[in-house]
Amino acid sequence: MDVVARHAHPRADAVRGCVALTRGPLVYCVEQADVVGHSVEDVRVAPDAAFEVLPGLAPSGLPAVRTQASAVVVDVAEPYPAQAPAERRAPVKLTAVPYADWGNRAPGPMRVWVPVA
Repeated sequence: MDVVARHAHPRADAVRGCVALTRGPLVYCVEQADVVGHSVEDVRVAPDAAFEVLPGLAPSGLPAVRTQASAVVVDVAEPYPAQAPAERRAPVKLTAVPYADWGNRAPGPMRVWVPVA
């Protein structure tokens, strides 16, 4: 089965511009435990991302999914600056586990809907 990046409906405001990764009946999520050095909130998937299936990597023994992504890095001290802060992108190897497996390794946030770069 292929990994499919399913796009959110453009009227779904909370997830506009995001994709959810699926493979057959499985829905995947990205956990903070797999995003080393960055926040899971800063991760972006490339629109033309290629996916690799990793058999037996998830805690349940189900396949995980890996892809190359990027993390948005913003260096700004104040919460509401007068000018938009400059952004740069850092490459991130992104691993997604089946949604049913999240929360089994370390406490932290997770995302099902990941923004597209």
